Amino acid sequence: MADSSFRQWMELLQESRGDTPEWPVLLTAMLRRQFDSERTEDRTYKGGPLLIDRAGHPEASRPEARAVYGLFKQCQEEYAGVLQIGGDRYRLLGFNVPNQEKQRGRCADLLGITPSGGLAVFEAKVQTGAGYPLTAVMEALDYLSSLTCSGTFARLYEEYGALPAGADGFSPPDLAARHEVVVLGAAAYWNTVGNSGCGTGWDSFAAVAGHGSPAVRFARAIVGEDGAFVPDAVTWHGSE
Repeated sequence: MADSSFRQWMELLQESRGDTPEWPVLLTAMLRRQFDSERTEDRTYKGGPLLIDRAGHPEASRPEARAVYGLFKQCQEEYAGVLQIGGDRYRLLGFNVPNQEKQRGRCADLLGITPSGGLAVFEAKVQTGAGYPLTAVMEALDYLSSLTCSGTFARLYEEYGALPAGADGFSPPDLAARHEVVVLGAAAYWNTVGNSGCGTGWDSFAAVAGHGSPAVRFARAIVGEDGAFVPDAVTWHGSE
C-alpha cells in the first residue's frame, strides 16, 4: 500500500530546515503536485494563434492591461524585447496571451521566456483592490499549466520559431526547463498588501517557492504617468 499524500507531506515537514516556517514548504509542495496533475490532462489549446501580433493594439482601458501593454511595447522598442528584473532576464513573447479557447477572458497578462527556455507567466496587479497575491498565483499557475501541457507547448514552440530574431542568449522553449509565475505588482498594490493581515508571510513563501519548478516569484513595479509599468523600475519584491 502506497503512502498517502498526507504521510508524504508529514515526512516533508519533518525534514530539517532551520527557521523556515512550515506552511510555505507545505503550500509549495501542494501547488507543484497539483500543477503536475493538471498538465497531464488534455488541455491543448485549439483556438487561434497564441502569440498574437498586437502591434496596433489600441490604448487599453483596464489599469492592468494598460500597464502591461506599455511595458511590453517599451521593452520591444528599447530593450530588444527583454525585461530585466534584478539579475534575471526575460524575453517577452506577448501579452494578453490566450490559452483556454472556451474561456475568452482567460488570458495570461504577459508571457516571457527565460534564457534556459522556460516559460514565465506574469500576472499584473495595479489597483489596490485587485485581490491578494495568492489569488494571483493561482491564476498564473492556471495559465502556465495550460501553456505547458504537451499539445499547447508544441504549438507555442512552432509559433516561437516563426518570430523575428530576438535578443541573444535565449534558448527556444524547452518543456523540461524551469518555468515560473511572477506576480508583477505596482508599488501601491504591495504597500496595501503589506498593511493588511492577508499580506503577511509572503517573503517566507517566496523564499521557498522561488526555487524549483514552477517557481513562484513576486516583483514590484513603478507605474509611469502614462499608466505603464516602467521597465527600468521593476525589482524583485523585498529586494529594495
